[in-house]
Amino acid sequence: MSKVYKQLLQNIFFFFLVLFCSLTIISCSSEDDAALKDGKLASDISEADQLEAPSGSVLINNGDASTSSNLVSLSLSASDAGMVSDYYVSETNSTPSSTDSEWVSITNTQNYSATVDFTISSDWTLGEYPKTVYAWYKDTAENVSSASSDSITLVVADTVAPSS
Repeated sequence: MSKVYKQLLQNIFFFFLVLFCSLTIISCSSEDDAALKDGKLASDISEADQLEAPSGSVLINNGDASTSSNLVSLSLSASDAGMVSDYYVSETNSTPSSTDSEWVSITNTQNYSATVDFTISSDWTLGEYPKTVYAWYKDTAENVSSASSDSITLVVADTVAPSS
């Protein structure tokens, strides 16, 4: 093999080696997934996207400040890079486990929104009671979101007319 031909093969090999390394570095540095930046490993991009928990919100009675009924309407909304699969609502600010039986299953979707009825607690003593409802969302990878919440004042009034 001639010296010139051998040198040409070495140059071509070096060129492709540099090209491969450059593309590898570029593809790694352009990854914008926070989970991967935190050192979490995934076998593919769809799995990597599901390393992050969904994010969501809850709104009671369209943002009303007070209500006289303990039956309220919750506007739920969540999104996830993977698929939102369940929601959980409670008056207790204690993050549920992903296996808790109170999760409500929904059709898997990246962007979820719905309006659901919820009964807030009441002891029916006259007065005004601040109430907070918390919502969590879960994705198909069993990641549970941070709590989102909204508050409303339950007004229990005397509705019985005085007798004569």
